[in-house]
Amino acid sequence: MDQFEELQILNQILAIPTINGDFNEKNLADFISKVFSDYDIYNKVDVIKPGIANVFSEIPGYDDNHCIAVNGHLDTVPYGDLSKWDHNPAVPFVQNNCIYARGASDMKSGLAAFVVAMCNIKRKGAQPRRTIKFLGTADEEKGGLGASYALEQGILGNPDILIIGEPTNGNLGIAQKGCLWIKLKFFGKTSHGAHPSKGINALEISFELYKQIKKSVTKYFHPLLNHATAVITFAKGGIAPNMVPDYSEIMIDIRSVPTLSNQGIIEEINLIVLDFEKRNKGLHIEIEIENDRKSYEIDPKLIEIKKIRDTYEKVFGKTPLDIGLSYFSDSSIFAEKMPFVPILLFGPGYQDLAHQPNEFIKVSDYLSIIDIYEKILLE
Repeated sequence: MDQFEELQILNQILAIPTINGDFNEKNLADFISKVFSDYDIYNKVDVIKPGIANVFSEIPGYDDNHCIAVNGHLDTVPYGDLSKWDHNPAVPFVQNNCIYARGASDMKSGLAAFVVAMCNIKRKGAQPRRTIKFLGTADEEKGGLGASYALEQGILGNPDILIIGEPTNGNLGIAQKGCLWIKLKFFGKTSHGAHPSKGINALEISFELYKQIKKSVTKYFHPLLNHATAVITFAKGGIAPNMVPDYSEIMIDIRSVPTLSNQGIIEEINLIVLDFEKRNKGLHIEIEIENDRKSYEIDPKLIEIKKIRDTYEKVFGKTPLDIGLSYFSDSSIFAEKMPFVPILLFGPGYQDLAHQPNEFIKVSDYLSIIDIYEKILLE
């Protein structure tokens, strides 16, 4: 493809709305499938649920014992407050060598770059040493249905490396925080507001318990990821201005680091809950886990990472940074089931723009990453 066609593919992908929850991700899977078919690249669309689908493609290599896998997700978050966008987020808008649209950074530019790189390889008639496997996954922004389904099907096999084109601004994402969404339900005892000692204030206790959890979690540190975090993202409780609330509910978003496992966090929360129930006779607390994504890191000295670093240096004339990423992605699901496969987050785009209004990608960054992807896939 020439640069015009490469940009056209990105704009077409950006123009297909795939907001998570709107059951329209299959539309993009079908489009990518057609692009691959036009270049005579084997592909298939796997429908997981109505409107929710993965797309897979493969270019065989001449070494049957090795393969390289690449991944990007099809879905985006909602547009948010449209008044905060300078242009319609559903329609790609080009200005000052940048393309503005929802998904421009997170992560349709990385997704498009993988598609274009594979098509360029096929068009040039170059047979790669390693089989190249591409996987576009659905539902990354919520439950990770696409990644889980692909693992169940075993279509990626055991690749030498899995590269996910999440926005890293071309740096090497070698560490990622995990994520736990914990819902806590507090059952206390109501009383008159004038006699609070006769009740068990579920709302007040919920915030006290949160402070304990936060103190326990945030002491853990990682050099690339900084401290683990815990923040209340939802709270509910209260009956009337003059009544002690007997029920409350909070949601805590915890971002873990490799030095602190999610299972360790859950065990610590259970101990804190038991302590609060002992100190407040009649109090009952229920715990629900609504999201569980593990943290992980890979060795930056691995030969596969060194090769990518060398390729980057040849293209850009500088060394990429080793970075950690605070958001979760499908990588946490793959890491759980493929513990011996190095997973690298490496793509165009900027994590600070993810989920934000006026999200954009620089045209030059997108085009450069295509060149790097081609070289990596043909190594």
